[in-house]
Amino acid sequence: MSAEAEGWLRPLADGIMLAVHLGPGSSRAGVVGLHDNLLRVRVTAPPVGGAANRELVELLAEALGVPASAVSIVRGGLPQALAAQLAYATLGGAAAMLSESGLSTRELRDMVTSPGGTTVAGLGALEAHHFRDAIIAAVETATRRARELAAA
Repeated sequence: MSAEAEGWLRPLADGIMLAVHLGPGSSRAGVVGLHDNLLRVRVTAPPVGGAANRELVELLAEALGVPASAVSIVRGGLPQALAAQLAYATLGGAAAMLSESGLSTRELRDMVTSPGGTTVAGLGALEAHHFRDAIIAAVETATRRARELAAA
């Protein structure tokens, strides 16, 4: 296997892993080539409700000659720079709303979330992974360490 291919095509004990750069909402579907050492694939489905991912699975299954059930998406999402930019904007907007409105964090959350929406889903994942407990532990640990450093 060439050094160039190793970035986007990785052998596994039970198959292969393809590192893909997905372009949803294209006029035509298909494998385009390499893009930043990722396999560039275009699909016609929009990036909404998993439609683009489902089309990607079907396209790869057909190209590889395997059933769609043999293809899975391990990880997906936004490019890191865009994800960071969105996170900063979201946090900045939430902080501004909290500062200007006088609402509690719970009141603001209840005001901006819709049942079954993306924010509720994200908050559910944070709760499932004990995010609140981790934040409390981090603040308590940092406070304890600050006291130790101040006493030294």
